[in-house]
Amino acid sequence: LCVAMTIGVDLEITIPASERAALRRGIGEHKSAVMDALVAVDARKATATNPSDLAGIFRAIAGLEGGAAGMNARVSAHLRRWYRGTVEHLTEAETQPAALRQLAHVLLTVFKQADATLGLLQRAMTCLDVSSPEMAAQLWSMGRAYSSKGEYDRALEYYQQSLAILKATLGDNHPSTAATLPAIGPAYSSNVEYDRALEYYQQSLAILKATLGDNHPSTAATLPAIGPAYSSNVEYDRALEYYQQ
Repeated sequence: LCVAMTIGVDLEITIPASERAALRRGIGEHKSAVMDALVAVDARKATATNPSDLAGIFRAIAGLEGGAAGMNARVSAHLRRWYRGTVEHLTEAETQPAALRQLAHVLLTVFKQADATLGLLQRAMTCLDVSSPEMAAQLWSMGRAYSSKGEYDRALEYYQQSLAILKATLGDNHPSTAATLPAIGPAYSSNVEYDRALEYYQQSLAILKATLGDNHPSTAATLPAIGPAYSSNVEYDRALEYYQQ
């Protein structure tokens, strides 16, 4: 591998057909593990049964441009390209909306591919009941993709559509409805509409407290977003209250 990369040979990894479904599930369900693998490459931790082989490996690494750090960067880049290509290949044959949304999430969060994400989500939406919670989840993801592009008005359109479906199907006070509200806050904050942002944060907090309790992790997770919103609105005392909570 060391020699191959010095002459521009690309890395290919072959996966048996019997394991491709498991790979697709793994990519969608354990994205963080793959991301960790991409950043954990460390040539200095190479091992070999024969000590002389290990010494040869380290000599080869030292002779490469950038030494171990350069080697790590090149291996990570090759793995990243392979990972992205694999995700894109998996999307071509996928038809299940939930699986497409998982793969779209990977493209957005790992590779920052907002346009590709939007394309996948739009494909998935053609297979769903327009008033179902599953459609609400797809719309929420569309909003997130537009937010990542800085198109906050478009993002708000999708977040609001998602919220409307959840309220109609699950009710105003359902935890899933509450979980959608904090995503709307940052979009309003990015548009410098801090009062509107706070409305949604506070609605979410009130629902979560009523349904899950003050000390539930989901309730606690909402609090850190409220402090910055008050700070941006120059209400520092109120911001401190939420930081301290």
